[in-house]
Amino acid sequence: MPKKNTLNKGHQVTKSNVLNEMRADKMSLQELRLFTVYLSRINPLDPSTRHVKFTIEEFQEIMELGRMNIPYYKKVANNLLSQVIILTTKSGGFDGFNLFSQFKLEIDKDNKWYIDIIANDKAMPFLFEFKNHYFKYELWNALHLKRKSHLRLYEVLKQYERIGYRVVSVSNLRHWLGIEDHEYERFA
Repeated sequence: MPKKNTLNKGHQVTKSNVLNEMRADKMSLQELRLFTVYLSRINPLDPSTRHVKFTIEEFQEIMELGRMNIPYYKKVANNLLSQVIILTTKSGGFDGFNLFSQFKLEIDKDNKWYIDIIANDKAMPFLFEFKNHYFKYELWNALHLKRKSHLRLYEVLKQYERIGYRVVSVSNLRHWLGIEDHEYERFA
C-alpha cells in the first residue's frame, strides 16, 4: 500500500464520468498526467482534500523526467489554470468555469521545490460529488501510456468496463479523445 503523503504509481485515480466525457484536446500528455496525479492524491469522499501538494522531485521520479525546468512548469500551470468546464443548462444555455483556482511552484522550508494545486469551488461536484457515476484505476496505468489519445482511450474504456460494451459514434469518440476532424481522417 503506498504512503498517502508521497506520490506513488500504485495510487488509485477516481474520476467522474462527466469529467471524463469532457473534451480534453487543450491538455498536453504531460498536463493530462499531472491532472491524473492530482486526482490520485485527492480523496473523492472528502472535499477538504482538494488542495494537493507534492514535490517536483517525486513528480519527476514517477514521470521519469529530467531536471527542473521552471519555464516548462509555467506553461503547464497556464494551461491547467485555463481549463474550462462548460455545462449545458436546462434552458439550453451554458455555465462555464475554470477547473483549478491555483497552481503554485515554490521552494519549501526544506529547500525542495513543490507543486501546490487547488481545485476551483465550482469544480468540486466533478471531483467529489459523483455518487455512482465514476470509475477507478491505478495511477501507473495512466502514466506509462505514451500518447494523449492513448490515455484518453484508456479512460473511456475504463469508464465502460463494468457495462461490458458501449456503442458510440466516431464523432463522439473523436470528441472524448480530443481528436480534431482533420486528424486521423480514416477510421478503418
